[in-house]
Amino acid sequence: MAEDFPPPAFDVAFVGSGLSATYTTIRFLERLLAGGRRQRSVALATVERAQEFHTGIPYGSRSGTNALLITALKDFIPSPERELFTDWLTANRDWMFEPFLESGGALSKAWYATHTAAIEAGHWLDLYIPRYLFGLFLTDRVGALLSEAKRQLIVSHDYIQAEVCSLDRSNGAYCLQLATGASLRARLVVLALGMPVPLSQFSHLSSDITHAACFVDDPYLPNVQVNIERMREHLLRGDTSATVLLIGANASTMEMLFRLNDDAEIDGLVKQYVVLSPKGALPERLVDPNPSVHFIPHHLAALATSPTLTAKAVYDAARSDIDAGTAQQLTISDTLAPIFDALGGVVRQLSREEKLEFAGVWGSDLGRFQRRAGTEYSDLVETLRASGRLEIVAARFHAVGSVTPSGVCIEQTHGAADAAVEHPTPMAVIVNCSGSGSLNEAGAAGIVESLVAGGLVKVNTSARGLVLDDEMQANHNLFVVGPLMSGNVIGEVPVWHMEHCGRIIFYGGALAGHLLARL
Repeated sequence: MAEDFPPPAFDVAFVGSGLSATYTTIRFLERLLAGGRRQRSVALATVERAQEFHTGIPYGSRSGTNALLITALKDFIPSPERELFTDWLTANRDWMFEPFLESGGALSKAWYATHTAAIEAGHWLDLYIPRYLFGLFLTDRVGALLSEAKRQLIVSHDYIQAEVCSLDRSNGAYCLQLATGASLRARLVVLALGMPVPLSQFSHLSSDITHAACFVDDPYLPNVQVNIERMREHLLRGDTSATVLLIGANASTMEMLFRLNDDAEIDGLVKQYVVLSPKGALPERLVDPNPSVHFIPHHLAALATSPTLTAKAVYDAARSDIDAGTAQQLTISDTLAPIFDALGGVVRQLSREEKLEFAGVWGSDLGRFQRRAGTEYSDLVETLRASGRLEIVAARFHAVGSVTPSGVCIEQTHGAADAAVEHPTPMAVIVNCSGSGSLNEAGAAGIVESLVAGGLVKVNTSARGLVLDDEMQANHNLFVVGPLMSGNVIGEVPVWHMEHCGRIIFYGGALAGHLLARL
């Protein structure tokens, strides 16, 4: 006798509510509202393990209220969303900076003083604004759409704060098992998960080592402010000439430098900052392109007539053009658009198999050579370097070494085949800003690991994303949006990262269309 399953309680369940899930929800609701009344309302659920919805890590409390956009607003989101955001900023400018000023220090107050005239005039586009403002905007944006859709009886919607532990498919629907012990059923499921956090570098350390230095595995867990307080407490117990080590050289590193120097007490306790990264360089200052420069990516252009293209050849040509720009002492801003445009044209000529290889192996590596950061962050880096307080080392973190009265020494490697050597300066604080991990690391991927074990999804060759079809499905009616799209070819377009808001918004709209087609 067949087992009797209850009908799904939800038509669509979103697992995660960061930027990708939020823009999918926005586009989904917009299309529903544009289509008018339906025979019945669409039942939606948003399941999020954090305490806030629609902000993700970058735009919510986990990053705090004093982190700035890494790019100017004009480059952050495309039109027409940009205009909606700037209108919201202008309408709310009388109150929205209060948390920024209350929690910030000298750097935050200097930012506001510098840009007060632009804020009052509504000139937002050239500002590197506090990131949490975008989270407030998104929360308002989704809330207004949901209210109108509910008023018109087009949707019902439940917010559920819980972690999804497992997912099973039966009788044409998915059952989501929650950490609370409850479960829910949905016809369509959208996995909108962030990238896995790297495995702990420091959890295995003995108590005598963790007493000698403050170790922060993830600056955003549980949030930046908690970790800053941990650093402060440790520094206050030590001497007044401490060294802080930041592992990795990305946007998170720039943010941590800003946040630590924004705190007068911590700034007074730190003598030096050391940044450890394989390339030995922080993101370049973001400036407008020089209008007199007309860079031509000759190596990529030469591939346009090649009869047999490979992903590796495209990568090598792009690297050569990046190096040519550097040799000409051009900025990334001068070369980025020409290289990106030429790269897009050449990649379109690749076979699907080679596109998959480019998305899974080569594409993400190119981005590491084209990282930029905004004025406030770059100004601070230059000030610290000029005063001798910032050392940037081209090396990889290897292990924690000896313990000293001033902290712990760390071992670093300068090349894949090189032996580890000890950095001469003891570190009082060590912060891991190295970014996301691999889906193949045991225990790193959370629910994804159980989905792989259950055969519902497969990890693709990039080990940073899942195998998806052109409708962004990992399995029938199991959709994926966000970072786990990396390493796929969607509609003949290779996707090797989902870090840009414009791309996130685009694919959110595409997924909204696929979901509506299934209802």
